[in-house]
Amino acid sequence: MKRVKWWTFVVWALWACVPAFAQQEPAPGAEEQPQPQTEVTRELVKRYSEMDANAVWRAANSNVLADVRFPDAFKEFPPNAARREIVRLGPDRFPVALRFNTQADIQCLVDARNVDTLQKVSSLVPGQQIIVEGTILGNLGGRKSVLVDRVLTGDERRSRIDYELVLRWPGTPVEPKLIVKPGRYVVEFPSSYKEDAVESFEVQVERKDRKAFAEEQAREAAEAAQKAAGQPGAPPLVQRPPQKKSYRALKADDVYVRARQNDLLDVRFQDQYKGLSAFSGRTVRTPYRTRVPVGFAFDTYIGLTCVVPANDPNLLNTARRIVPGQKVSVDGTVLGQLGAFKVVLVDNVTLPSITGVRDEADHVWLVTLNWPEQKRQRLYQVGTYVMDFPSTQEPPRFERLVVELREVRVVEGTGGEPAGALQPEAPEAAPGPPKPAVPTRGE
Repeated sequence: MKRVKWWTFVVWALWACVPAFAQQEPAPGAEEQPQPQTEVTRELVKRYSEMDANAVWRAANSNVLADVRFPDAFKEFPPNAARREIVRLGPDRFPVALRFNTQADIQCLVDARNVDTLQKVSSLVPGQQIIVEGTILGNLGGRKSVLVDRVLTGDERRSRIDYELVLRWPGTPVEPKLIVKPGRYVVEFPSSYKEDAVESFEVQVERKDRKAFAEEQAREAAEAAQKAAGQPGAPPLVQRPPQKKSYRALKADDVYVRARQNDLLDVRFQDQYKGLSAFSGRTVRTPYRTRVPVGFAFDTYIGLTCVVPANDPNLLNTARRIVPGQKVSVDGTVLGQLGAFKVVLVDNVTLPSITGVRDEADHVWLVTLNWPEQKRQRLYQVGTYVMDFPSTQEPPRFERLVVELREVRVVEGTGGEPAGALQPEAPEAAPGPPKPAVPTRGE
């Protein structure tokens, strides 16, 4: 009986929020018919930091803003569970329709438009184990709060991580264009400088195995370095055989003692991330008498300072998204006592997984843009790229293109591809004039 009562409150809160957000979600007219469920649900991937509930509580208490995934247990609906509220997250506003508390005393807020989660939460019972994915909002009114993206209970449909490519023309009325599968695309858009004229270019999207592609990139980098070394006046390239380190597994406090004693050794340990370090050294010297530039440094709760090389972008990206209180596993070399710091040079950082969908696809997208009479532009790292290409209609002016390669979480369903997605050119199509790309809906 109590469960039915709460679901009544949820439905009331959901519909009560609709008028306030009519501009964002217009109510369908009476003559409109329900639309079939789409085959593929695509939503932007958040890089959730895997944490335990107590670490999330501490991070929220410190007003840390982070996307997190954590296991907990449902405790209760508070007396104000269905109270309407608008919360802000950066420039965005979210209409909260429901809130619930977990056993770790975390207040979870559910967006009124998140119907699936509202339905799922309404059926939870006290003590039920759940996994929450969402964004820490901080300390709201004395409550450690998380804005919920989804609640996992173990019966969710399997999802996978994939990519999509968005093409935009900032400052123009041209609608963004969306690419959701590999292939060759010919894209046309109106010239910014000549009425009734168009610009045209080609986009090639290739799906590459992640491991094989990384090996290919390493080979290309080695060949480029060898070629550069062969130029007149260049220093000789010294080839050293790769040395595989053997890491000694130690407890964090044992690593601390070894660092204080200036014992130089390769170690593997786990500890909790405390925060950014006050370590200010620009370089550190390894036991092999080489200097390594420091790109990032963080402290752990036991008192170790972990320095991350500036020339390892993947490692830097991982280190920079760790949340205070999160457990980390570090492989590295103890450098000893440097001033007031017990320093470890990091080779690798992993974030011990708890559960949930893995956040990395087993493949990458290699995107090649071919603009007429210009050198090809290639990209494969997720991010936003601003590119200026010379106008073919009005040289030497430029056409500005914003290219965003982003990750999406894909859940299979029962319909078709996302509306407005471009279709690749058929490989067997006969040569002919470029076909205009169909613009997507506005983003």
